[in-house]
Amino acid sequence: QAAAEEEEEEGGGAVTALLRPADVAPFGRREIAAEEGEDGARGGGGSSPAAPPPAEYALYTHRAEGLRVLGAEDAVEVRLAAREWEIVVVAPVRAEGEVRWAPLGLLDMLNGGGAVLSSSLALSSPPGEAAATAVVWAAGRIGAFARPAPLEVCVDGSPVRFEYDEGSGLLTVNVAADGAEVEPLELRARWGPPAEEEEEEQQS
Repeated sequence: QAAAEEEEEEGGGAVTALLRPADVAPFGRREIAAEEGEDGARGGGGSSPAAPPPAEYALYTHRAEGLRVLGAEDAVEVRLAAREWEIVVVAPVRAEGEVRWAPLGLLDMLNGGGAVLSSSLALSSPPGEAAATAVVWAAGRIGAFARPAPLEVCVDGSPVRFEYDEGSGLLTVNVAADGAEVEPLELRARWGPPAEEEEEEQQS
């Protein structure tokens, strides 16, 4: 949850907040580490420069269910009336080729972003194929920012139905809980030619 430059508006106690990804502590520290890694001022004496911070971040508003993608120093304005509240999930966007990916976690939880245990995005061969994964703490309504729309989405290796909003890039998958135990699950999205075309190429 990020909030900066809050101003109490006259009449009614409404609040306006400018939200910036750079205001979120982990991302701010990552930028500092990247800068200091170049000259060896901290950590390892500069033998292995830190990776640069992501160029983009996905911001998902919990109550409004809105998704925006911003640069680290870009800002989005949020207005709240008296006694209203909002939670914003901020996730770094991974980019490989034409594919962008940012898991948002469990959309119906207040701290849904904390349900993401790990994430990856990689290109594969032949050219034009890519795969992204997100290990999520439990079942539920899982969300992610994805561009373009994936060809296929699997949960623990099994294809599942998914919804995709072309306007925002929001990918959602509903995963029903299997029993009383809470177990991590792996969400995998794939981009590339349809499976039928792959089989035809292999046979030829």
